[in-house]
Amino acid sequence: MTINNRKILSLILFVTMSFATQSFAFCIQPSAWHISAPTKPFVPFCINQFTNTHNCDSLTISRYNNEVVFYNDALERYYAKLDDYIDEVNDYIRCMYRAVE
Repeated sequence: MTINNRKILSLILFVTMSFATQSFAFCIQPSAWHISAPTKPFVPFCINQFTNTHNCDSLTISRYNNEVVFYNDALERYYAKLDDYIDEVNDYIRCMYRAVE
């Protein structure tokens, strides 16, 4: 390899290395489009919330209790997705910070 080829190669390597942080600092911005809060179940018409009484049959009460359990499970999944999203946002912020250093 001649001296001129080494100089050219060194120059190319130097330019490539100086832009390496910008070229490799591709940060993926997180998206929360897939996260939605669950819908709260409707209280059956036969439950009086003001007096804390009801005149419902056992099937209606059982169905409502199952809906409440399902809703609570859905809330836990929703909170877990929110926690994951917050982690992704923090990773994105760190990535962007490293990109501008």
